[in-house]
Amino acid sequence: MRCLAYRASRKCSNAWTACKNRAEKNSTFCQSHIRMICGVYLGLCVHGFPERKDVRRPEESATPAGSKQQ
Repeated sequence: MRCLAYRASRKCSNAWTACKNRAEKNSTFCQSHIRMICGVYLGLCVHGFPERKDVRRPEESATPAGSKQQ
């Protein structure tokens, strides 16, 4: 069975092409896409998304842009 994921096209920046790799045993994705998915999940867990999505950008929760504190 083929991997179910898609890759960004090399010919057109707005197009996607189906992954041509074979899916790993007992999976629907190839090894490359499994590792990418695990990396995304790890990043979400480490950065606390979505529960703590404001942690990375504290300046947005401060004063509005252009205003000065007195």
